[in-house]
Amino acid sequence: MKYIKRYTITGLILFVSACASTFDSTFDYNRDVDFSTLKTYNWVQEPKRSEQKQQTNILIKQAVSAELDKKGLQQSPTKADFAIALYFGSKNKITRKSGSTRLYYYGKSGGDAYNISDDRQGSLTIDFFEPSSKKFIWRGTTQAELKGVNTEEERINIINGAVKSILQNFPPPVKK
Repeated sequence: MKYIKRYTITGLILFVSACASTFDSTFDYNRDVDFSTLKTYNWVQEPKRSEQKQQTNILIKQAVSAELDKKGLQQSPTKADFAIALYFGSKNKITRKSGSTRLYYYGKSGGDAYNISDDRQGSLTIDFFEPSSKKFIWRGTTQAELKGVNTEEERINIINGAVKSILQNFPPPVKK
């Protein structure tokens, strides 16, 4: 009986980790900026978006604000040290993988087999810049496969994971 529980728990852990998206995040920053002076931020005025994109925008802003709050930064609509702009979207990603298996039927070779997959790829970029001069301060970006993201809870989880992955590199590491 204890083996059944152990295998069930192990299988559940493997299943959950297989379903979790991994994020390939990158960042860049202005080496002339003293990041210790940045304490407050505000959001840039954004163009009108579709209702679904507006909802996604709100979820991303909530996730970014929560992560920045953990780092001791506060939103300030009047006097911000930096402004934040968001760029996000998704597209279909079609992948064709050639198989090394030859198809045989009735003693004849039929050619190579192909595996074609149509997945949804999402991307998110977060830009920080100086509000008055529009001078670049910091940029983080990530991409993730959106396959199997169907519910609102799954959307929130993937957005939170993407934002956390990006902002783990903010502020950038101090070089000595």
